[in-house]
Amino acid sequence: MPAAMQGTFALAATAVSAAPIAAPASEINLAVAGMVRDYADLLQEQGEDGFRWRACRRAADAIAELPRGVDVILAKGGREGLVALPAIGCGIAPAMAEIVSMGALVAA
Repeated sequence: MPAAMQGTFALAATAVSAAPIAAPASEINLAVAGMVRDYADLLQEQGEDGFRWRACRRAADAIAELPRGVDVILAKGGREGLVALPAIGCGIAPAMAEIVSMGALVAA
């Protein structure tokens, strides 16, 4: 696991807790997008591969524009439902699922 993902990664302009996020679609999408964007910034600051942090930024932009909440998409379609979204791939979908279920991205 990359050093950038070790430890606890809990970010947001809004307060997050270990409880699952329950908010209107725009609020949850903006919170998740903010965490993904912050992770992209962290990757860039640490000199990680440009493909990874650019992909995270594209994903964050796509998440922020979704008409439905990522929590609803995850509940109805699982991770496959997230992967099917524009700019979300197999690498970002699990992180999104963790953010929705835990309120943060937590890696060992």
